[in-house]
Amino acid sequence: MQRPRDWISAPGVKAPTMTADVYAGDDSLAEPSGSPEQLSTVVFRIEADAEADVTCRIANVLRIANRAPTRGTLLTEGGERTTISVEIEGVSLGKAEYLLRKLSQLTCVTASEVEVTGIEPSASTRVLRVTPEGVVTSD
Repeated sequence: MQRPRDWISAPGVKAPTMTADVYAGDDSLAEPSGSPEQLSTVVFRIEADAEADVTCRIANVLRIANRAPTRGTLLTEGGERTTISVEIEGVSLGKAEYLLRKLSQLTCVTASEVEVTGIEPSASTRVLRVTPEGVVTSD
């Protein structure tokens, strides 16, 4: 039996539904803060173990933003610790929070925070950090 070309809207066919990825630990991301219309400049500051593939792991998470970084630095201290700073423009607060959570799930990342600039006039800069209790915001 051949499926109709527009099988989602075909009579009697249920549209596929998205299921939660319980193994990723992203259950709390169902309603991220911020609205998609408010785009900001974000600066991720990441401390990680100095492993050969740490740059690739972090870049793989940041590619979810679908934006090219405007600035980035990588410093390795004593061969044990790597500090990475990446600035990306045009990211919503919700997407920045999501990326921060994803970065904190990497086993090589020891600390991470994101500074969000240009959210709204009353709070021009906001810093988000991941703690065991969740994402903590400070202005």
